[in-house]
Amino acid sequence: MTSGTMTLGEIIRHHRQQQGLSQPELANKAQIEQSYLSKLENDHSYPSDDILKRVIKALNLDISDLCAQLDTRSADPKVMHIESIRTHMDRFQQQSQRRSVVLIALFTLTIGIGCALFYAGYSKAFFPELQYSYESRGEIQPGEPSDYFHGGWRRAFPRMVSWNENSELIPEVRQAEVAQYNRVEYNSIQSFQPLENTFERQLENGNRRLYRVVDAPTQVSRAQNGWLMLVGITMTVSGLIALVLLLRLRVTQLYRT
Repeated sequence: MTSGTMTLGEIIRHHRQQQGLSQPELANKAQIEQSYLSKLENDHSYPSDDILKRVIKALNLDISDLCAQLDTRSADPKVMHIESIRTHMDRFQQQSQRRSVVLIALFTLTIGIGCALFYAGYSKAFFPELQYSYESRGEIQPGEPSDYFHGGWRRAFPRMVSWNENSELIPEVRQAEVAQYNRVEYNSIQSFQPLENTFERQLENGNRRLYRVVDAPTQVSRAQNGWLMLVGITMTVSGLIALVLLLRLRVTQLYRT
C-alpha cells in the first residue's frame, strides 16, 4: 500500500465537502460536537478509536479507504496509534510480508530453473549433438550367418588353396558371390545415443539386418539447445531483475516506516 498525501483532518474535511455536508450536519451524523469536529479537521485534536469509527461511518468510508489516503510517513504518532488504524496497518504489513516471501521464492525458483535450462542447453544434456551412424549391407535370410554380407557366405564352400583345386566349385562360388552382390541393399540408422558397434535388427518379413558403426560420430547442431539456452538466460535475467526490484521496494518501505 502506497502512502497517501493527506493528514487525518484533511481526509475528513475532503470527504465531508465532497459529499456536500456542513460541519454541523456531519457532527450530528457522527454524534459529536461541531467544535470537536472542527478541531479534528484542523488536526488540532485526534479522535479516539470509537469516535473515528463514527466519523468514517457517517462519511460512508471504511478504514481501508482512510488508510489509503493517509500520509503515514509524516502522520502524528498519536494518529498511528489509534487502534483501528494501527490494526489495519499491522494487517497490511503482515500481508505484504507474506506476499514478499512468496514472490522472493517464485523469483528464486525462476532463476534456478533458468540456470538449469541454460546449463542443459550448453551441455547438450537433453539433445546430444554427436550423431552416430550405423550401416547394414542387406537383409540376412533365416539360416544365413550374421556376417553373410561381410564374407560369411564363403563358409558354405570348402577352403580352396588355389583355383586349380576344387576347380569344379569355382562356378558355384562365383554364382554365390554374384548372388550376394545382387542382394546388397544398403540401409543406415542415425542415432544421437551410442549403440553397440555391431547389432542386429529383426525385420517383419522374418529376415534380419546386421548393422555396424560407420566411422566416428559427427557433430550436428540442434536448434533445441539454442532455444534452451535462450529461454534459460531470459528466465535467469528476468528473475534477477524482479528479485532486485522487489528487495529494493521492501527496503524502501521499511525505511519509510
